[in-house]
Amino acid sequence: MFPKCFIKDDKAFCESAKKYRLIIVPGSTFSCPGYFRIAYCVDKNTVINSLESFKLFAESYKF
Repeated sequence: MFPKCFIKDDKAFCESAKKYRLIIVPGSTFSCPGYFRIAYCVDKNTVINSLESFKLFAESYKF
């Protein structure tokens, strides 16, 4: 999945996700700058357990 980043710098965006124990990949690695890659080829419980971290990460960006 390649969602759009909340900021222009996809590398900085992905780096900031680490504070929430999230590993996401900059889209520029795949010729898609401004986006990030989420891989969810893990156990279903891992995905479910990560939802709170994704929520907190998204909330850290004030719009």
